[in-house]
This record gives sequence, C-alpha cells and structure tokens, in this order.
Amino acid sequence: MGTAEVDVLILGAGAAGLAAARKLQAAGVKVAIVEGRDRVGGRIWTRYPRDGEAPVELGADFVHGRHPGFWRLLKQARLDVADADGRRYVLERRRLRPEDALFGKAAELFLRAGKSEESIKRFLRREVDLRSRLGKLALAYVEGFFAADPELASARFIGTMARASKKIGEDLHRAMQGYGRLADWMRSGLEQSGAPIHFNARVERIRWSVHRVAVETATKNGGGTFEASRVIVTLPLGVLKAKGPGRIQFIPSRRCFAFATTSGSAVGRDSPGTSHSSMRRAPRFPPGGGHCLIRIRCWWVGAEDPPRLGYRCSARRRWSTRRSSL
Repeated sequence: MGTAEVDVLILGAGAAGLAAARKLQAAGVKVAIVEGRDRVGGRIWTRYPRDGEAPVELGADFVHGRHPGFWRLLKQARLDVADADGRRYVLERRRLRPEDALFGKAAELFLRAGKSEESIKRFLRREVDLRSRLGKLALAYVEGFFAADPELASARFIGTMARASKKIGEDLHRAMQGYGRLADWMRSGLEQSGAPIHFNARVERIRWSVHRVAVETATKNGGGTFEASRVIVTLPLGVLKAKGPGRIQFIPSRRCFAFATTSGSAVGRDSPGTSHSSMRRAPRFPPGGGHCLIRIRCWWVGAEDPPRLGYRCSARRRWSTRRSSL
C-alpha cells in the first residue's frame, strides 16, 4: 500500500503534530499526518462519562497562563474556560497545612536555575539545604510536576521552563468541555481542508535522503509506505529512544536528523510541550551537505511568529538556522 506524495509528512497527531499541520497548511503546503493510534491528541486524552458528568482528563488537564495564541484557539473552538487556581497545601504529620508562601519560594529557586548545564539536584544543593522543608518541596516538585529524576533532569531546561511559565502567567484554568474537544476541533479543520490523517499506522522505518523521505508503517491490513519531500517527527521521546522489537529504524542513522517537539507549552501537567526539542550533530553528512529534514520549535498553540523549519547542515558540520521555504 502506498500514498500520494505530499510536501511534508508529519508523524504523530498529538498537539505538536496537529499544530505543525495547521501552520503548514495555512501557508499552502500539502501535508499529511501519520498516527499510530486510533485517535488524535497524544497526551491529550479526555474520557467522557456516559452519565453526562464532567469530562475526565487522563492527560493534559489545565490551561497554564494566558498565552495569546492558545487562548485564541480556545475561543475559535468555542471552549469555555474556568478558573482552576486555588491554595496549595503540604501534608505533614497527617495534617494538611496551607503553604502558598513555601511554593512561591520554590518557584523562585527554579527561576534562577540554568546558568550552567548541570542536574537540577546539583543546582538545588547549592541554593538550599535539601533536608529543609523548602529543599524537600523543591525536589518533590521536580519529581511531581516535571515528572523527572532530580539527579538526571537538566537545570537549564527546568530554568527555561520556569521563566517561560512566568512570562505567560502562572494562573491555572480548565477547558470545561475537555481538552479532547480542542484536539477534535483541530482534526476536523484539517480534514475538511484536505489534510488526511492516517490512523493505526505504526512507524517502523524512516528512509531518508536529501529532499526525500519514505516512512514505512505497520497497519492492521499489513503495512504501507508514505512518501514526502520533508518529514516532521513529533513522536514521544520514549518511542524514539526505544530499543529492540518495535523500535523505529532511521536509514541512514538518525545522527543527522532533526526531531520535532513543542518547546514550551500553555498546557498543564502531563501535557504536550513539556519536552524540549533535540538536535544531534552528525559525525558525517550526506555527500555535498544538504538538508537534515525538519525541526520545529514553537508553541504548539500557534505562535505569532512562523515556526522555524529546516535546519541546514553543511559538509563542515556547522548548523545554521533559516526560515523555511518549503
């Protein structure tokens, strides 16, 4: 099974994939999305009880701050937004104690992180006694909110996220109809305007060269190959790092490959956008240099500026960024 060629193939119909497709389609680029599951949304996963009660969020569950692009999408999708802020408590000796001030001090710590690349635990150890109430809360916050191991998590990345959070505002809200409605609305708009989404197509191999990519997938009916001039990979980092059976093969090696995730997010806990983009420099490049497929680094909700697409690598192994001309 094959498909008609498109300009850009997008792997993953999560928040990053849907946003990239909208951006490119609006610019007149012919796109298609390949999704391994039977639904859109990725880490947006809303369940709707049959009895008509409030939707249950199994993934992203709150609107973080007031990023203008995201709130514009909420308005266009006609979603009601309600305040979800409240007091913060700490459980100590079987008692809940209000600790808004302590949480504020922890937030100030993270704002200072990232002047040098190191683990967030090493940074915190210099700033505060990790046995103190503030130190324990800061470590718990890294493990809970960022879902990260303090020994391994990057202080620079967490500092960057903290400062981005401060910039867009730290008040919390909820989409009352559920985040799933937003993902479905984005899907509907893409399909109505001619951008196909191929479901239940699990990526097995990505064969690529300069200006050409073929993505081989496994489906219930056997398999299929999708071809394009460019590809944007928005698959979860866990999928990309997997080893053994079920892993994705990059042919040639992915050492000269640009991965795409959202950088920064207006969405809350376990949400799209909490993983930073990654770029790996290659020890060698295609003959004569050329394009290393595509990386996208922007708010998934649609930033005011165009996304940066198309990182070019030269035979001298230097990276240079430019605006994409797909």
